Amino acid sequence: MKKFWPLIVSLLGAIIPYTLFIFFKAVNDFELLWFILLELAGVIFVFISFVFFHELGHMVFGLLTGYKLVSFKFGPFEIYKNENKIKFRTNPLSSFALGQCLMEPPYMKKVKRVPFALYNLGGLIFSYIQVLIIIALSFIPNKYFSYFMFSQVFISVLLAINNSLYVSNGFNDMSNFIYIKKNPKYKEALLFQLEIVSNMYKGKRFGAKTFYNGYYEADLNHLSLPVIEFKLYYELDHDNYTKALEYASIISNNLHRSVIPLQKVILTLDVIHVYLVNDNVYSARIKLNSLEKYKKLIYANKDSDLFYSYILYKKIIEHDLSFTNEIDLLLDKNALASGEYESNKKRYECLKNKYYV
Repeated sequence: MKKFWPLIVSLLGAIIPYTLFIFFKAVNDFELLWFILLELAGVIFVFISFVFFHELGHMVFGLLTGYKLVSFKFGPFEIYKNENKIKFRTNPLSSFALGQCLMEPPYMKKVKRVPFALYNLGGLIFSYIQVLIIIALSFIPNKYFSYFMFSQVFISVLLAINNSLYVSNGFNDMSNFIYIKKNPKYKEALLFQLEIVSNMYKGKRFGAKTFYNGYYEADLNHLSLPVIEFKLYYELDHDNYTKALEYASIISNNLHRSVIPLQKVILTLDVIHVYLVNDNVYSARIKLNSLEKYKKLIYANKDSDLFYSYILYKKIIEHDLSFTNEIDLLLDKNALASGEYESNKKRYECLKNKYYV
C-alpha cells in the first residue's frame, strides 16, 4: 500500500475539495453535471500532461547541457534520431512509465565532469512550470474553462511535490539525484546505460565498446542493476555463457534492491535466459515461478518483448515446441531498436538450436 500512497493522496486531493466546490457553486442540476464531467476530465488530463511536461523537461535541459536526443517516447508514440535525422514511429514496447526521454551524454574524458544535475532534474523543473501555467489559465474569465483548469491545480502540485521528495529506496527524480550526489558511481552507471542505449539506436550491438566500460563497484539498486544487465548481454553476445551466468547470479541475488516491479520482471527474464543457455532448466523453472505474482503486470504488457519473452521461456521449460513463433515475434519487436536486433537474434537462435529438436 505504501507504494500507492502518492497516487491515492493525489486523487483524493483532487476529488474532495472540487466536489465540495461544485455543490456550492452549481446553480442547477445541469451545471452540476457539467462541473462533475469537467472535474473528471481535468484529473485525466493533468496526469497525461504531467508525463509529457516531465519528459519534455528532461529533453530541454539535456539539450542545454550538451546531451543529444536519442529517443522521446510519449504513450505509443516515439520521436527518435537515426542517421542524424529526426524520425517518428509508433512504438508498442512498454517502458517504465507512459513517457521516457533517452539522451546521449556529452563525451568527456573524466566522468565527473559530465553534467547531470539539470538533465536529471529537468523533468521536476518543468513539472513546476506546468503548475504555474495551470494556475494562470484557471483565471481566464470563463467559468467552465477556468473550473477545468482549476480542477488540475491541486493534483498537479501534489504530483510535483511527490517527485521532489527524497524517498529512501525510492524511484523519482530527487531520489536519483541524491543517490548520485552521495555516490558518484551511480552517475557512472547512468552514463553507461545512456551510452549503451545510444549505441543501440545507432545500430551497434551490445558488444560495442564504450568509454564508460570500467568495472562497476557501486551498491546495486534500480540505477546500477541495468549495468550488470548490459554486461550480461555483452557476455552472451560473445558466447561467454559461463561469465554471463556469473552476472545472472549477481542480478538474481540483488533483485530485491530494485524498487520498480517492471524492472524486476525484465531482470528476472534475463536470468531465466542465461539459465536456459547453460542447460539449467531447473533453476529457470524456479525463476519463472517467482514471476507468478507479477503475472497481471506481464499480461498487461501484451504485444511487447516482455510478454513474448515470458511466453517463450515458459514454453521452452514446458517442452512446448511451438515456441519458435515467439522467437519470430520477439525479433520483430526488437527490430525497433536496430542495435539490439543482431544481438537478440543470436541469443534466441541459440535457444532454438538447443531446445528445438
